[in-house]
Amino acid sequence: MNEQALLLAGVVFIAFLAAPMIWFGAANGGVAWSAGWICLFLSGVCVVLAETWPALRAGYPILGTAFPTLIWIGTRQFAGRSVPRSVLLAASLAALLRVGLQPFVSEAATQATGASLVSLGAFAAAYEMQRLSRSPRGGTPDTLLALTMPLIAATACLYAWYRVSGNEANGMFLWLLTGILIAGLQANSVVGRIGRAAERGRATLAALFDSVPIGLVLSDASGRIKLTNPTMAKMVGDEPADAWKTRSVDDLLTHLGGAGTDHTQRASHRLDDLRGDVCEEELQLPDDRVIETHGRTVLAEDGAIVGRLILARDVTIERQLQEKAQRTGRLETLGRLAGGIAHDFNNKLTTVIGNAALVRSSLPSGHPQHASLADLESAANECADLTRDLLDFAKRGPRSARPLELEPFLNELIDGLEFRLGSDVTLDIQVHPDVGTIRADPAQLERVITNLLLNARDAVAHGGWIHLAATRVQRAELEQIEIAISDDGIGMDEGTRQRIFDPYFSIKASGTAATGLGLAIVHGIVTSHDGEIHVESCPGQGTKVITTWPTAEVNSGDGVYN
Repeated sequence: MNEQALLLAGVVFIAFLAAPMIWFGAANGGVAWSAGWICLFLSGVCVVLAETWPALRAGYPILGTAFPTLIWIGTRQFAGRSVPRSVLLAASLAALLRVGLQPFVSEAATQATGASLVSLGAFAAAYEMQRLSRSPRGGTPDTLLALTMPLIAATACLYAWYRVSGNEANGMFLWLLTGILIAGLQANSVVGRIGRAAERGRATLAALFDSVPIGLVLSDASGRIKLTNPTMAKMVGDEPADAWKTRSVDDLLTHLGGAGTDHTQRASHRLDDLRGDVCEEELQLPDDRVIETHGRTVLAEDGAIVGRLILARDVTIERQLQEKAQRTGRLETLGRLAGGIAHDFNNKLTTVIGNAALVRSSLPSGHPQHASLADLESAANECADLTRDLLDFAKRGPRSARPLELEPFLNELIDGLEFRLGSDVTLDIQVHPDVGTIRADPAQLERVITNLLLNARDAVAHGGWIHLAATRVQRAELEQIEIAISDDGIGMDEGTRQRIFDPYFSIKASGTAATGLGLAIVHGIVTSHDGEIHVESCPGQGTKVITTWPTAEVNSGDGVYN
């Protein structure tokens, strides 16, 4: 093979091996490796054309020095390590020194120097690749490349021998074979690095898809499910995520929201019609869970719809907290308004009651206006009681919270209430022996329990049972006392349960003494003691009201109210 044919083969070699390394492995040493082989090819060009253009002889030592330097730099970059500037400076000085000494030394010395520099770069690159192959980032192609790097050193030595002996063509042919082998392995390592990175990216994405606490469903354009994560599968039922592949989104929504429900049909219809914008729908499940769904289209580069992504999130607790915050806000607003009105009205009533009493006492006994004035006083006193309820509703914080032995307090309170409950109502009381001490205002605690017991009595007006239980519970690493009052009365629906703490809301018949403030005041008293109140009820299945209160232990600074 003559020199021109070898140069042509070198061009093909550069095009098919070096160019892909530059394209795919720019960040993984591919550019430096490709530049090294290009420098080697150009050094051969300089050798061939130097007889015609002698000035090109200076390019041989420069390009010959750049070749091993770039091979080593590419290996460092491929291993993810930085390149010291001192090495670049030393390589530049070596190239200039070779150019300067070239006219004064023999061809054998020049070739020996070049072979030594190439061998040094090859063994340094082999060392870097060996270190990489032993790391978690390395692989079998990296190990193979490390083992073949010394071939560059061997080829450099043989080429120097061929060049000195005048057999230039054989030396160039040997470099061509070595370049094809080494560059091919380098390209394989670069492609393997990219493949492993892509595989790690897919594994990370799959782990993220499976672990997010939001239900995810990816479907094709026809509505057939391609991927479902475990969160969505758990939200829908007991089937694993893989069981939903190839099934329809409508089927999933039906399992999620219940067949035939308005929410499910509306969500399914909107997802079917989804074209570009985000679709949002909230599903109210039969088990009282609230699921918020979001749907968006997945578009190809040309804008065509290739699928849909559906996200589902359980917002039950969030909605409950929002409802509680809204109710608390309404109560606070109404409380401030009612407190201001009641305070002013109570002042006027004090004047009315006082003047009515004075007028009545100034009239002689048996005066016909005595009865009218007594009715006036009675009505004014009832109004005063109502204003006191409004002031209690508006008040924040217990008036005089103190440690209180709960069991004797409840026994004494129940003894005074039994006659008000009626003989046709069975009252069952269970106080745990270790219930201990509660911290509360005695008068406000009495008002809460009395109000709840009387409400329970009204719910079982035609006879039934009322159960009062007091026990110590552990919630969120905090000990509390739970007082629960339940009955087997008429119960209430969900709409009524949501509103029972609203002021002036009452389900009792008109004309009764109910003001609609009782449970609103109860709610205010419990929450002002840093407690909670919760109602469970269903129509025809009775009602259970659970209140929690802070505990209080006896210490040297606190006496116990009994």
